[in-house]
Amino acid sequence: CQGQQKGERRSLQLFWSSIRYSQDTIRVEVLDDPISIMDDSEWLFECDVVAEHRKFLRKGVTPRCASFDDNDVAAMVCSQCEDALTDMILFLSGSPDWRSGEVQYKEIDALSEPWSARPERQKLALELKYIDATFDLFHELVKYTQSLVEGDVRWGRRAVALNQSLQVRPKEVSNPSADVDKWRQLMQSTIECMKTRCLKLLVRLWLATFLNSRKIELYFLKNGWVETINSLNGHGLGASDVFVALLSNNKELVRQVDRSTVLKFIHFIRILGPLDTWLSFL
Repeated sequence: CQGQQKGERRSLQLFWSSIRYSQDTIRVEVLDDPISIMDDSEWLFECDVVAEHRKFLRKGVTPRCASFDDNDVAAMVCSQCEDALTDMILFLSGSPDWRSGEVQYKEIDALSEPWSARPERQKLALELKYIDATFDLFHELVKYTQSLVEGDVRWGRRAVALNQSLQVRPKEVSNPSADVDKWRQLMQSTIECMKTRCLKLLVRLWLATFLNSRKIELYFLKNGWVETINSLNGHGLGASDVFVALLSNNKELVRQVDRSTVLKFIHFIRILGPLDTWLSFL
């Protein structure tokens, strides 16, 4: 069995030998059910999970953000995105609720999950470029979140008020056809809340990808994502906790952080006040 020619050699070359244990022998076993028999079946399954999510973000969510002008499309994409991000947070955290079938995901708040991570799953998220796919989604999603585009740090406070005011349900609107503008405004506000939820889940997901992993923390720095997370401080997305967790226990990372990142961090403290998270970091 010979593979493709590369230079003077082939990429793969197998030889059969009548001597079972000679040095040039490769033993090949064909399994009837590899997934249930192979020792690495769990690892292969986890690879599939990460690859599945990466493909879904790149093919099913990120490109469709451009259609957010259509409220129906925006609501559907945000709902699917929330489910996918929740699934990955539970997966990376090693939560017993992950695809257990006993609890509906709508009943789980991934933002309240304990801070934990499975190192082998973090490594898969890194090697299979899933983390890169989440930041591609973030940059696309933020284009359609006007308050983040404008960089208004007061937006976080408005988001809290918005979340509290969005307890209205469609059935409470007596006659939508008679008040189209009011119905459209309600839908847009609901979608803004859904986009905010997705952004919060993205930030929480990033924590699960790098927690206690020096290699992945440095990967965040290499790609400029430390600055991205820092820029989200003050927007009510939980970025301050993630930013502090990223830098607190990695001296090598702190030494490499750009001066402008630190100055921006101080700027947020001046505007928003000394939060406990930031004071413990300093």
